[in-house]
Amino acid sequence: MPKRYHLLLSILVLSGLISACQSPSDDTPTLESDIERVIQQTLDNMVFVEGGSFIMGDFGKLERNSDGSQFLAHWSSDKDDDFLHRVTLDSFSINKYEVTWEEFDTFSRATNRPIFKEGKRFHRPNIPAYM
Repeated sequence: MPKRYHLLLSILVLSGLISACQSPSDDTPTLESDIERVIQQTLDNMVFVEGGSFIMGDFGKLERNSDGSQFLAHWSSDKDDDFLHRVTLDSFSINKYEVTWEEFDTFSRATNRPIFKEGKRFHRPNIPAYM
């Protein structure tokens, strides 16, 4: 093993031993304090969306008739789309930010679930969680 790895390993072992000898401070976050923080953070970042109606679906492709007039032809290779239709939603609130891994991990610990994708390259506290 190169010297730099021995040095790094020594530092990690030493810091682990030192921290193990220290008594826990009152500033050490607990699961309960993490839950409270995530709940408050989520509530602070909620935005209200007024309910209403809108048109949703495949607008189609603009085509021309033989007389030159234009019309929208429904064309799609996607079988899950639909012709234009009205959608009505009630008012709701939604978080203005994506859920981070830190928030999702707090949820997982609070509900006794395993930490999803733990140890993966992009599983970092402030990166949005993905499935």
